[in-house]
Amino acid sequence: MPDDRFLSIITVTLNNADGLEKTAASLAAQSRQDFEWIVMDGKSTDRTTAIAATLPRAPDFFSSHPDDGLYDAMNRAIAHMHGRYALFLNAGDTLESVKTLEKLGKILDAKTPDLLYGDSYEAMPNGKRHYKKARPHKRALLGMFTHHQSILYKASILKTMRFDLNYPIAADYDLTLRFLRQGEKIQYLPRALSVFETGGLSQKRAGQGRAEQFLIRQKLGLARPLVNTAIYLLQLCAWGLRRITPGFYWRLKRPAKSGRSGRNTGNGSAPV
Repeated sequence: MPDDRFLSIITVTLNNADGLEKTAASLAAQSRQDFEWIVMDGKSTDRTTAIAATLPRAPDFFSSHPDDGLYDAMNRAIAHMHGRYALFLNAGDTLESVKTLEKLGKILDAKTPDLLYGDSYEAMPNGKRHYKKARPHKRALLGMFTHHQSILYKASILKTMRFDLNYPIAADYDLTLRFLRQGEKIQYLPRALSVFETGGLSQKRAGQGRAEQFLIRQKLGLARPLVNTAIYLLQLCAWGLRRITPGFYWRLKRPAKSGRSGRNTGNGSAPV
């Protein structure tokens, strides 16, 4: 594999062949193809390994071995990267449009930020999808400022880091906070970069994820105990609002100028 790919897309999967096919179709449709696709499978027992070589966009690197969770698999993938940037797009997640990588490539070629992030769509089980605008990264104290699938990390920095396996739900939040301390040039792109498939670990075990974020802020010395507790309670209230009154929650999250929703198994720390 030559070391001139502008992007390494890392996909972690386990027994989600349908999701892997969806992600592959999204990548195959991209107007810019000078990226590498790394797929780390946790030794699936479904048809994942059988279809890997026949996907519409075959992985440049495919590994199927038991692991200690998705972040262990991501750590292993980092060692195989050749791209200048890295994007974590799990099985079932897709890029927002066929020109997403083309537009990202032009920005990354011209401005070379250390970290670039954008907005997201959340794909719901009923077929609808909701627009999720990112918060400014300077407000990362409040939680993940956008979905992990809409963050691009400069590989030269990422290769010096690893996800902390002590946080099985929120290790991406921990790594992103540490990355922001090292990165000097952070850029926000005001458009959706990915479509996040709901139903992953961060949503099934939301309470644990918020508790891990509390411990991460505490360990990194980012908030005094009282402030940290207030953030934790705010996160729990926001998640409760989403579960009890999802319609009202999404009206609050809707961008001011347009309600971007339409029709269309992600993991990682979900933003509040």
